[in-house]
Amino acid sequence: MKTPSRRWLGAALLVGAALAVTGCSTASLGFLLMMGQDPKVTPDCPLAERGKEVKVVVIADAGSNYSPELGEIDRLLSAKLVEILRERFKVNKEKVEVVPTFKVDAFRQRQLDWRSLSAQEIGKHFGADYVINLDIAKVSLYEEKSQQTLYRGRAEIAVKVINVKAPEGEGEKFSRDYVCPEYPKAYPVEATISVGIFRTQFVSYVAEELSRYFAAFPAERRYDMH
Repeated sequence: MKTPSRRWLGAALLVGAALAVTGCSTASLGFLLMMGQDPKVTPDCPLAERGKEVKVVVIADAGSNYSPELGEIDRLLSAKLVEILRERFKVNKEKVEVVPTFKVDAFRQRQLDWRSLSAQEIGKHFGADYVINLDIAKVSLYEEKSQQTLYRGRAEIAVKVINVKAPEGEGEKFSRDYVCPEYPKAYPVEATISVGIFRTQFVSYVAEELSRYFAAFPAERRYDMH
């Protein structure tokens, strides 16, 4: 028989003391003890599968949305999303491999017109099970009518997850139009920091929100976004 851990014993003693003071029922005991298990929020499109290793490719495309201040924002976004997902899956102890962004970039550079390839064709090249496709419809970093004196990020992204092994054109597993109406939400930021710094902050924010579609995250972080 296993010896209870100190953490579990400590939690049980604390809950027992609380019950003695408040007079809670034994049903409440089970609920309170469950609170010590670090509950997570289930994603809308979980990619992890029980008893199976899953491989995922992330592709982001900004299309004609280009300006000097935006830079390679599609590459930055995909790289940050990959980073977050890899860490999240590791913490969750889920067997999901996310292809590194540099490998996807290298593949793109070798193609004369990679946009002519379907998500499934790209996924098959990497031996992936799923492709997360991010089509950046709109993106901006400055507050409207501020003459570039105030930062405020906005983005509209068509998000799709494609099952690579499904017949061509029939593999859509998930579809969602992601909209970030304004970042930060409370008020714009004066453009006293470099645009590169703000762009990094904005990309990190969007990537964190997108990651929650695909990987479970701690419930305590549900409301921690700006």
